[in-house]
Amino acid sequence: MRYVIIGNSAAGISCAENLRKLHPSSRITIVSDENERAYSRCLISRFVDGRLKKEGLYFKPKSFYRDYGIEILLGHKIIEIEREKSRLLYENSQEISYDKLLIATGSRAFRPDIEGLDLEGVHEFHSMNDAENIVSRLKEVSQLQTVASYKESLL
Repeated sequence: MRYVIIGNSAAGISCAENLRKLHPSSRITIVSDENERAYSRCLISRFVDGRLKKEGLYFKPKSFYRDYGIEILLGHKIIEIEREKSRLLYENSQEISYDKLLIATGSRAFRPDIEGLDLEGVHEFHSMNDAENIVSRLKEVSQLQTVASYKESLL
């Protein structure tokens, strides 16, 4: 049996972990468009404000997928589900077949149609990538503020 799970969140990895216990010889694959192993979206604010290191966001250790015999395809966005052929298509015309499919993709950030959302420094705040972009921007802002404060002190 070949199980494929789209989504590498708490739901996806919990399902994979339990499938492995119930079906030790089945193939289990998790596909995610993110490049990170499963992490807590609820805690990314603590990463941004410095209360938590990145490693503290992950649900499972790095060895989880290997230890459970789970194939993980990170950074692969599914572009089509062909139910009649039991296969998924992703970038570059690559495909993966399945016997059973679970879609555990969770939510997406909603970006309202508001003027100014396309300006530099305006970020979504939903994923690890978003959080890392904000942290990077905060470092730039802190440096700019420090330079501005220094220049003011010279006047």
